[in-house]
Amino acid sequence: MKNSKGISMITLIVTIIVMLILSSIVYVVSTDGRETADNAKYANEIKLLQEAMQSRFAGYMRNSETYPLKGTVAKTSTSEIVTQLENIGRETANTDEVKNEINDFLNKNSSNSEYNRIINYTDMLSLDITNISDKTNYSYIVNYYSLDVIGPIK
Repeated sequence: MKNSKGISMITLIVTIIVMLILSSIVYVVSTDGRETADNAKYANEIKLLQEAMQSRFAGYMRNSETYPLKGTVAKTSTSEIVTQLENIGRETANTDEVKNEINDFLNKNSSNSEYNRIINYTDMLSLDITNISDKTNYSYIVNYYSLDVIGPIK
């Protein structure tokens, strides 16, 4: 059977192994790329949010009735803010990481806590931030005075 045509079992197994290796590489690269893209998106949103907050706060200082601060007033304790976030459907609000971020945020902004707000998609739109997706289903906690932002809290 010297002239047998076809593929040998060894060639088939080697081909399958090579394809599995290539597909796993593609999966890892695409997952990493998606994560990098999401992180860039959030960083861009935070920058846009800070710029909008700075502009709104300047207007607020001139005339608070014409330029009210947007967002829900954040409570003064970590547990109360977590409850606020859970009430609007933010499932990751009760994690240790988010609680630590909120606690650090509250400590850093204790002297001007009256400017702490929880910002959602509609609040971003009312701050004239238009570079955001209508599928945005997360929140940020901000301080208009210091321009501190934590999030996204999903």
